[in-house]
This record gives sequence, C-alpha cells and structure tokens, in this order.
Amino acid sequence: MTMDDAGVNISLRIEPSRIMLIFLLAIHLLALFALWMADMHILMAAALTLAILCYGFYSYGRFYRLTHGMSVHSLRLVGKDWHLGLSGCREVRASLVNEMVIFSWFTAVQFQEINSRKKYAVALFRDSADKDGQRRLRVWLKHGVSKA
Repeated sequence: MTMDDAGVNISLRIEPSRIMLIFLLAIHLLALFALWMADMHILMAAALTLAILCYGFYSYGRFYRLTHGMSVHSLRLVGKDWHLGLSGCREVRASLVNEMVIFSWFTAVQFQEINSRKKYAVALFRDSADKDGQRRLRVWLKHGVSKA
C-alpha cells in the first residue's frame, strides 16, 4: 500500500484517557502496598509514602489531565508537516521520530520539534481520541512513513 504524502490530512484531538487513569492509580497503589509490606522504619516508610503520593499527583496532571507544558493536546498532519498542539494554546512544528509502538488499543509515538532538541511523546489509548482518526494515524504510521 502506498500513500501520497502530499494528500494526507490527519487531525486528532487528544482527550484524557480513563484507561491511563486506571493504570496510574493501579501503579501508585501497588507501589504504596509494596512499600508498606516491606520491613523498614516507619519514618522511612512515611517519607517514601509522601514521595509516591506527590508523584501520583504530578502524574495525574501530566499524563491524565494533560496540564503540563509539554502535554500534547492535538496532532495534525498536513502533507508532510506535523503540528502538535500543546497546553497553553501553543502549537509547534515537529518531525516524527522513528520510535513508535502501534497496537489496536495503544499507540505511542515520539516527535522532535523542528529546529530544537525538544522531544514530545504521545501515548494514545483507544479512548484518547476518536476511533476513525486513530485508525487513520495507525495506518499512516505503519504504511505511510518514508523509510530513510
């Protein structure tokens, strides 16, 4: 299957994923459970509990609510140009890095900002965006990426 890169137009609005929320909660609760099952001093356990809870709140904002400055809210591919919509209504042009994971239920893609070394990771669960847009993105990533 060949695709004409000049005619490709993909647009995705990324929403918070309930699957990501459940995953984050499970990981943090598992870490707390393992911590309290370990044989250590109560002050050390309390300090590590506080650290896990703080990181849990950070993770909630960064990965679920998408409020972090580097959080990607939208993806647009027009021709060969990727445009990433970031929080704060900023948009950057980026190029696709050939490091990606593609499943029907999960897609992870990495982008690098043009004329910069900043990288942006996008994790899409099946409830993160509309199904048709995700399907088009997966097809383009699997078959439309130009191999250098």
